[in-house]
Amino acid sequence: MSTSALDQAGTLACLFEMGGRVFAVEITQAREVRAVEHYTVVPLGLPHLIGMTSLRGAIIPIVDLLHLLGLPTCAYTGQSLVVEALGVRVAIAVDRVLGVEALEEGADPVLVGGAMEFERGHLRRGDVMIPVIDVARVVESLSRQQAPSSVEMPMGAGEGEG
Repeated sequence: MSTSALDQAGTLACLFEMGGRVFAVEITQAREVRAVEHYTVVPLGLPHLIGMTSLRGAIIPIVDLLHLLGLPTCAYTGQSLVVEALGVRVAIAVDRVLGVEALEEGADPVLVGGAMEFERGHLRRGDVMIPVIDVARVVESLSRQQAPSSVEMPMGAGEGEG
């Protein structure tokens, strides 16, 4: 399929499943799918921070997006979708990555479990509206909320680069 055919089909998005629901991120923000075998839990860390892991020498946070969205959380299986915004890479805990699809533009954000803050909007997949996650806001959530102690938490790869 040519690039122009993809442009006509809609927006390219990486679809993934968490907690039985389908979500998307813009393809320009998706970096890789990663099985995380080892990670370090951060004592007194933020409630949506599962831990930190090393990705080719860079330390990146693993985020429980379901917690941020106000949805019931699941046990972390080690499957992650690495995304990037604002020069920071973050691993989002996922059940599975469904792939890349060209989707039709959808409606404005709809409140799902109090999650509107972390949605950029929706894309249409047939009759289903897929929430598109705002990766920049996920990254910002790691720095604007303070852990319940004075312990400093390292951010992901790319911090301080500019």
